[in-house]
Amino acid sequence: MALDKKIAKLFVELKLAADIGNSEAQVNLAAMYLEGKGTAPNPSAARDWYEKAAQQGEPGAHYGLALIYLEGNGVSKDKVEAYAHLLAMKSGESLLKTRYGPVVAERMLDGASRLEVKMLDHEKEKAVQRSRSLVKR
Repeated sequence: MALDKKIAKLFVELKLAADIGNSEAQVNLAAMYLEGKGTAPNPSAARDWYEKAAQQGEPGAHYGLALIYLEGNGVSKDKVEAYAHLLAMKSGESLLKTRYGPVVAERMLDGASRLEVKMLDHEKEKAVQRSRSLVKR
């Protein structure tokens, strides 16, 4: 029971920080919505928070969005959109390694390579174009 209270408190604290624009809090809040920790599962809210963080250049948000589109969690499965987010994530590789550590970051970055081999050339080209619009300038 004490763990549930701690998770609920963390959710509230993350929500407050996310609401004022903290991109790292937005990513963590999105994960909590996706997993139903501290709140009911809500893939739509998770996607919204990931998108807000991604717009600020948060690479972990692009990874979360890639997983949502790969799994079709609250959206239609879309490997082109997923790959575009993985490519956008790569543009923030140094921040990704800082946030998640080099081992976890490398696993996340490997996701792009694993998906790429399953895609047709025209799908890759479309994803590259899409990723350019996703990367914060």
